[in-house]
Amino acid sequence: MHAFVPRLDLDHAKRPIAELDKLIPGVGQELEAAIAKHPVPPIAAEAGLLAAILKSPTWWGCANRRHRAVMAMVHRATNNPGFTRAERKQILRMGKKTARAARAEVRGIAATAILRSWRSLHRFFAILMVLAVAIHIGVAWYYGYRWIFSD
Repeated sequence: MHAFVPRLDLDHAKRPIAELDKLIPGVGQELEAAIAKHPVPPIAAEAGLLAAILKSPTWWGCANRRHRAVMAMVHRATNNPGFTRAERKQILRMGKKTARAARAEVRGIAATAILRSWRSLHRFFAILMVLAVAIHIGVAWYYGYRWIFSD
């Protein structure tokens, strides 16, 4: 399950910002500042599953605020009449990539925290199920033997 958690690839996150900065000088720093205004809410490494689940709305809110901040900045930039239609489309495309990368960072941290705590809970339930199977076999053998083979 941990393999499916999105990992933050800094090159993937920085590439659209660098391309936007080429089209609109100075916007890269503004985008990084807008993303930095919405830091990922931390959670202790030893936090349990319940704490991680209760923290989820905070993480999703942070991801959405980052996305909205980036897209608002991109939409303000595309309102500049000096850009051609093709440049506006490219700015919008790079802005969407940047917003998705900013959101993916938060979602990756949230998913990692939930899965980290899930592992210990899963281990407990696995042991409980093995014990339940053993008890079930014992009870079925005891009562089934008498019921099937009784006179």
